[in-house]
Amino acid sequence: MRYAILLVPLLVLLLVACNGGGEPQPTVSVSPSPAVEQPSPTPEPTPTPTPEPAVQRIAYIGADGDIWVINADGTGQQKLFDLDAPPATVSSLQWAPDGSRLATASNGVVYVASPEGQLLLEVPGVAFLAWTPKGDRFSVARQGPGWDFTIVVLDLAGDTIAEFPSGGYAASSFSADGQRYAYLDPVGEGGICGKLIGVLAEIQTSKTRPIDPDEEPVECGGGTPLFSPTDPALLGYGDRLFHLTSGQEGSLPGEAISWSPDGGLLLVIGLQTGCQRAYIYNIDREGPVLEFEVRPPGIGIPCMALIHDLSAWSPDSRYVVTVDASGEPGEPAVHIRNLATGDDKAISDTGGYLPQVSPDGQYLLFQEGRPGAVSPLWVLDFDSSGARQFAEGSAPAWQPQPTP
Repeated sequence: MRYAILLVPLLVLLLVACNGGGEPQPTVSVSPSPAVEQPSPTPEPTPTPTPEPAVQRIAYIGADGDIWVINADGTGQQKLFDLDAPPATVSSLQWAPDGSRLATASNGVVYVASPEGQLLLEVPGVAFLAWTPKGDRFSVARQGPGWDFTIVVLDLAGDTIAEFPSGGYAASSFSADGQRYAYLDPVGEGGICGKLIGVLAEIQTSKTRPIDPDEEPVECGGGTPLFSPTDPALLGYGDRLFHLTSGQEGSLPGEAISWSPDGGLLLVIGLQTGCQRAYIYNIDREGPVLEFEVRPPGIGIPCMALIHDLSAWSPDSRYVVTVDASGEPGEPAVHIRNLATGDDKAISDTGGYLPQVSPDGQYLLFQEGRPGAVSPLWVLDFDSSGARQFAEGSAPAWQPQPTP
C-alpha cells in the first residue's frame, strides 16, 4: 500500500516536467496526409432479362358457331364467348389493330369483345366492316327497309360518328389517319356480285363522292378501294393510284389487291382471263419489281371477288403469300415468295384460303375450305412445309400484338 501512495506524487512531477513547468506551448498544426483514392470497384453488369416471346393466338369461329381462341402451337384452346347462333349466321372475325378487341356479327348484331371474352359492346348491324388503323373507331353495315343499307362509323362506346347511305355492304377501308373512308357501293343488278362503284367518304362531314366520277358500274366492281397503310392521301382502286391531296392519278398494270405493311409495295393482279399474272408494284419506282403467275381457285367466280381472300404479307414486307390453283384442278397450293430473291416455296399438302402470317412472322395460317364454310384450319412454321390442323371452323384471325 505504501508503494502505491509514493507512486502518485511521482507521476504528478513527471507530468509537470513534461509540460515545461506549466508554461503554455505553441500549437503545432499538422496537415493530414492526403487520402489515397481507392479505385471504385467496377459494378457487375445487371443482366438484361430476355423477354419471353409473345404468345401467338388465333381466334376462329368454331363448327358450333361460337368464338374460340388457340395458341399457334395448338395449346390453350378455349371458348372465348358463346353466340348461341348457327355457324352460317356468324360473319368474319376482325381484331382491332392493337389486339385489344375482337369484333364479329351475327343475326343483325355486331359484337365487340375483349381478348378474355368479355362482351364490351353490342350494336345493331348485319355486318362488321373495318377498324380504323388506330383501333379507336369501326364501321358496320345496317339494313333499313328493303335493301337500303347504311354504313355507320362508331366509336368504342358505340356512339355514331358518321353515316353513309349505301346500296349494300361490301369491301371497305379507312385511311391511315382515320379521317377518310372508301367502300364499294352496289348500284344495281349484275350477276353474282352485283354492279359496284367505288365511293370516297369524309368522316367529319359524312359527305361522299365517287372515287372516279367517270367510272361505269361493273359486275363485282373494280376491286376493293385500298388506302395506303402509311399515307392517308394515297388510295389504290382498280388499276389506278389516286393521290387525294394533289389530285394526281397513276396507272397500275392490273387491279390493286393489297398493300405491304410498310406501304412501299402493292400486290397487283393482271386483267387477263383467270387473273393469270401478278405483279409486285413498287410505289417509289412506279413500276413492277417482281412478276409471277397466279390463278385463284373458284371456277365461275370472278377473280376480283375472291383474290382478296387469297393473299397476305409478312409483317416485315419481305414475303408475299398467294393461293394458286394453276396446278391440279380443285387443289390450290399456298405459295410463299421471297421478294428479294424471287424464290417461290409451294405448300401443296392442302388447299388454302384466307392465308395470314402471324404478327412475329413465324407462322402461316389458312383455312382449307372457302370463306364462310366450316373446314379444317391449318397452321405451319413459316420457313417449313409441315402443316398441322388445329381445329374445324372458319374465319381464322391472328391476334395482333401491341406496338411497343
